[in-house]
Amino acid sequence: MFLQLLLPFLTFSGVSAIKKPSSPSAELRDWKVDRMVDCIFCLDYDDYKGFAIAGCSVSKPMTCQGNACYMRQHKKSNYFLYTTGCVNLTSEEFESINKATAEEKPVAKKRGRETQLCEVLKDHLTCVCSNKDRCNNIANSDPFSEYSTDIFNHRNFDELRHFRYFLPEDPLLDYAEELGPMPHQNVYMMRTSVLSSSSLSPATAVTLILSFSFAHLFGVFS
Repeated sequence: MFLQLLLPFLTFSGVSAIKKPSSPSAELRDWKVDRMVDCIFCLDYDDYKGFAIAGCSVSKPMTCQGNACYMRQHKKSNYFLYTTGCVNLTSEEFESINKATAEEKPVAKKRGRETQLCEVLKDHLTCVCSNKDRCNNIANSDPFSEYSTDIFNHRNFDELRHFRYFLPEDPLLDYAEELGPMPHQNVYMMRTSVLSSSSLSPATAVTLILSFSFAHLFGVFS
């Protein structure tokens, strides 16, 4: 009898005995912590100073595996950076995304078919998907939903690993390690000044670009 009288009080007084999980994000409805998908792993970069890499438009791009894929473009006036890759979201991170999308309004009304979940902020645009292999192909025209708030909770997508793989001799890497943890976009903004004071000659830079391009053309990285 006492419990019957107490339950309505718990329900309507704002006290919750059991916290229900947020509704799963419709865009990531196929996501499971142990369900792996193949994701495209590539880098497009241009510092607008004569150094550029175009690795995301090749016929046989590299892939990596994770429980979700991402695409990410930085919106800066002094460089262009676009990366794609894989992430392994934890159940807690997935729940955080669900909570954010439940609390925030999308930019446009959803139609229920969206498979790309996108965060569009001042400095960057990031989309995450998990519905199929290579869902982060830039050529895809899959429907997406867009949020103008930080629904991914400042997640670090570790884009420096693209530089570690494709440009292992880049002075940017040594410089970033000396600085320690910091927003990656700040590291990229300093890249031009690092190169100008380093021993990396223009000829070496061109060689790196050409070797990267030809390796992709002949499927070395596939």
